[in-house]
Amino acid sequence: MDSENFGGENDNQASSSFMSHIRQGSIAFSLKSQDIIDAMHPETGTSKVIWGFCRGEPLTDTGKRIQLLKILSLTLLPILGLWAFTVYSLSYSIQGKSDIEQTQYAVKFSVEIGRFLDRIQRERDMSVLYLSILGPETKTFLMNEYLLTDRAVQELSDWPVNDDFSNIFQSKKAFKKYLQDHRNQLDPNNYDIYVEMDFYNSLIGRFVEWMYGAIKESNQASIWKILVAYQKIVTGMEHVGIERSLGTVFYVEGGFPTQSIYERYNMRVTSFKANYRSAVLYSQIVDPIFQEGVTSTGTNLTAVIQSFRYEMQNAMRTDASITRGQYWFDNMTLYLDTLLIIQQDLANLINEELQNIIDIEENNLVISSCFLVIVFLMCPLVIYTVEALTSDIQKYAIALVDKTKELAKEGRKTDSLLYQMVPRPVADKLKLKKDVDAEYFKSVTILLSEIMGFNKICYKV
Repeated sequence: MDSENFGGENDNQASSSFMSHIRQGSIAFSLKSQDIIDAMHPETGTSKVIWGFCRGEPLTDTGKRIQLLKILSLTLLPILGLWAFTVYSLSYSIQGKSDIEQTQYAVKFSVEIGRFLDRIQRERDMSVLYLSILGPETKTFLMNEYLLTDRAVQELSDWPVNDDFSNIFQSKKAFKKYLQDHRNQLDPNNYDIYVEMDFYNSLIGRFVEWMYGAIKESNQASIWKILVAYQKIVTGMEHVGIERSLGTVFYVEGGFPTQSIYERYNMRVTSFKANYRSAVLYSQIVDPIFQEGVTSTGTNLTAVIQSFRYEMQNAMRTDASITRGQYWFDNMTLYLDTLLIIQQDLANLINEELQNIIDIEENNLVISSCFLVIVFLMCPLVIYTVEALTSDIQKYAIALVDKTKELAKEGRKTDSLLYQMVPRPVADKLKLKKDVDAEYFKSVTILLSEIMGFNKICYKV
């Protein structure tokens, strides 16, 4: 009875706490497989939460598969996150490179428009001279300007407008036809100079708007100052072009016909100076190029033009002089040529900056692509490695369960033999390596026996 009761008590204890039996130096008589699995996992903290998710029943095929799936999901989640981040970085680099290339194209195209504007401004001014008292003397020059303007239109690599409501801007062909129709109707005897100027100004103004629209879309912080300077120079060139036309008329016809024309001239001068000062503030290369250009002829072009401006701004009338009108026109043309050089140099500087950014983006694109390939190739390797490790761990767990069961079985045999040899309380103390104190018994029976031939048997052993 005592032996049976002992075995039952230890079975219950083993089921409730395997580790407590190990610490006490005894092995449970009856252990379940799940009890052994439970004894192997951490008991506290974050590890318990992770183990709780990853744990399974590795002793069955279904349990093995479920546990493997859980472990793989935890392993692949950060890899998938890294892969998603790499894809995002790659797409961002591609989009950034595309945006920069569009900006670069817009700047290059704006330079083409700038050359075209220079030609059509010259045509406007020559047309004004043709309608003045110079008349037929400038006809040949005007026809030459027509050819140069048409060539500039034809050399545009793209047409800036495709959504304009006006039919004249729908295509190069429509624009050239509209311009040619106007040229054919031009009559020095029946045409107003200022109407002619307004006609060209409206066309030029629309192209300037297109140029602004082309280059203002850039969101590159590293070049925005140069872009602003570029825009200011382009705008300033238009003001100088109109100033050249008005000044030519002033000297050829002996003054401004009305107060409004006089105010228009002053407004153009003031606007150019404001735009030029802004361009100088935003880019350091503007003023050195300008100073070199205005002194390249050996005379101070700025001082010459400033003297003309002073005369026009302080008197609405003067003596008509074709010579002075031509001199003014030639000097202002040199002035505009200098501004055109500044515009082209700024455009080249912008393109260089954009090319540097494109090179950086291309490097980032290559790095992101390589990283994406590496992550993509790592996924099968990680899956295979985790699967192999999980399989080894599961095999180890199964082997541990089997060995533990064998150990428990042998422990039961040892305990049974020990309890048959000595009293149970004494046996328990001996297993725990405790001292066995002497006990007092009021009445005992001592049996002395001898086995016949025991000594001979021992000798044989």
